[in-house]
This record gives sequence, C-alpha cells and structure tokens, in this order.
Amino acid sequence: MLVNRAELAHMVRISGMSEDEISREVTSVIVTEGDRGATILSDGRREHIGAFPVERPFDTVGAGDAFRAGFHLGLQRGGKLQSSVLLGNYVASKWVSHRQGEFQVTSSDMDRIASILDGGGAR
Repeated sequence: MLVNRAELAHMVRISGMSEDEISREVTSVIVTEGDRGATILSDGRREHIGAFPVERPFDTVGAGDAFRAGFHLGLQRGGKLQSSVLLGNYVASKWVSHRQGEFQVTSSDMDRIASILDGGGAR
C-alpha cells in the first residue's frame, strides 16, 4: 500500500485500527512524508528512508506522482523495497528542484539511479 501521511491518518480514523495494525493486514505500507522522505511499515516495524536534500524547491505539485514513478521503476527493475523507496525519494527531489515542464533526466541522474538500484544509494 502506498499512501501519504494524511491518507494514512484518514485510514486510521475511519478503520479504528492503528498504523501498526494496518501494516499487519498488508505486505507493507509505504508512507510518503514530503521533504522528510518516506517510511516503510511492515509487520509492526518502521523504517524511515530520508529524503534527498533539495536546495531550493520550486514547486511540489506532482512530487507524489514523481515519487511513485521512481518507486515503481525500482520495483520493476528488481530493486528491494528500501532501494525502490530511495529511488522514489530521489526522483521526487529532482522533480521539485525544477519548474514544471523543465525536468530533464541527465546522464548523471541515470548513473545515480543505477547506483541506487544496485544498493549504493548514498546521498
């Protein structure tokens, strides 16, 4: 399950279940948290994956979609859950660093993406 913090809070409110209880009902819950990155909830455990630093965000509209694109690319390419979340964070950070419509993937970005998927995703 992939949700943002507000969506998870709504699920907790309407279900009467805790976040940990919800995470036990599904394989895992990925909670996006904006400039703080994302948290993986699984079997009652939490693992925070920090965001990549953004010097000057231009526009956050579409950041969640950018995260999802990176996350799903990671899973599709055989990445583990943690590296896929890290890739989602990276793509979202690149997205908010540019004005809408000016986002371009450079060869440096492709090198970073490959590094993340290979497990060497240092910031």
